[in-house]
Amino acid sequence: MNPVTSLYLDLIRALAAVVVFLHHGGMGFFSDNLGWLPPTGHEMVVVFFVLSGFVIAFSADRAPGSWRIFGADRLSRLWSVALPALLLSALLDFIGHRLAPDVYQAQAALDHAPVRYGLAATFLNQSWHLASKPGSNGPFWSLAYEFWYYALFAGWFYARSMFGKIAAVIIFIVFTGWKIALLLPVWLLGVGVFQLCRKATVSAALGWCMALVGGGMGFVWAFGIVPIPLLPVHWQAHAPHFFSSRFIPDLLLGLAVAIHFVGLDAALRRRSGPDKGHWCHRAIRWASGRSFSLYLFHMPILVFISGVVSYDRSSTIAVMGLLLATLLVVLVLSELTEQRRDPWRRLMRRLFSVPEKIVRA
Repeated sequence: MNPVTSLYLDLIRALAAVVVFLHHGGMGFFSDNLGWLPPTGHEMVVVFFVLSGFVIAFSADRAPGSWRIFGADRLSRLWSVALPALLLSALLDFIGHRLAPDVYQAQAALDHAPVRYGLAATFLNQSWHLASKPGSNGPFWSLAYEFWYYALFAGWFYARSMFGKIAAVIIFIVFTGWKIALLLPVWLLGVGVFQLCRKATVSAALGWCMALVGGGMGFVWAFGIVPIPLLPVHWQAHAPHFFSSRFIPDLLLGLAVAIHFVGLDAALRRRSGPDKGHWCHRAIRWASGRSFSLYLFHMPILVFISGVVSYDRSSTIAVMGLLLATLLVVLVLSELTEQRRDPWRRLMRRLFSVPEKIVRA
């Protein structure tokens, strides 16, 4: 991968996570004076999906040898943060509900908690008709989508026959239903971006045009400056499609993001980015390396602090204090989870090697 493209994608990943965090922190439940922030949380997830498809295709292309290694590495990436995030949500929700029941009745799904957390831990919380929220951790919905996109990609990429590829598609449909499949084209755009970037067929001049047009369209659509075509004005996630309800506008936004990424890679292909020791390079890598933690940990922490600490929701200083406290806790948790992925990777690789050892024996 072009080093400049890699660094830019990390920057986008970090910024998207921050935007989701600010979007939730600016909700009326937490603040009375941040209503000017655009409701861009869902749009940033679309950006995440395109990024994810690109990174997964790149990872598989770089090390195409074994589906076991691919599966172990993907699960270690997800579970190293997802499982601690679920544990944190359960703990904070348990304590917070007893200290501030009104807050948690409004912000958390507390019924059938063991089932909700079990579904979330196994990435089945969005399958078929389900839209199961684990306690106060609303952002967790997208992980079910990510996991099953990984699984489908692995089944298709590593299968040695068309029968195996078709079996992978059938398994995907059986376990997920139609909802997750509706946003699959958005994720596959990321795979397509990687293929185009690898072939390097776009000229630098055309690349600049694509980067500016795609980036401009994506920006004005994502931040609500111009409505996304076919997007209802008062859109909400609702049954039966829930977070896939706006799959056509999401695909248009994803297409704009994909065009931007392809164009930028072509435009900067011959450029050298900041040296690895440069503060800018190190800052972007540092922030990107904690973006997953910020995405998964922030909501239960926000709900807990807002419930147990009395503060003036109309005070900018108080709200900034809430956001800063949440961010600091997230950074500490990141050091214990996202930055400690190696033990998870080793464990998953040992578990995934068991069937192979049995066959060899």
